[in-house]
Amino acid sequence: MLAFLMFGFGGIELVGMAAAEAKDPEKTIPKAINQVVPRILIFYVGSMIILLSLVPWNQLNFGGLDKSPFVMVFSMIGIAWAAHLVVYL
Repeated sequence: MLAFLMFGFGGIELVGMAAAEAKDPEKTIPKAINQVVPRILIFYVGSMIILLSLVPWNQLNFGGLDKSPFVMVFSMIGIAWAAHLVVYL
């Protein structure tokens, strides 16, 4: 599953294009690939940790799967304009 996330995050064709234009591809491409996993953890898992630090997990409405968790949290903490911004983006 992590491989699917990595390719979905960066795209397989971007690796080839970056390797063709890199100054030292033998060094920089493995370094960039190794940095993908921490970035996935920061952006995906980190955002969920931040959301759950704002609102306890037992107060989230998991029955409404048609809503984004970001929209639910912003609505629950009283920042309605941010919820609309998330929907727009």
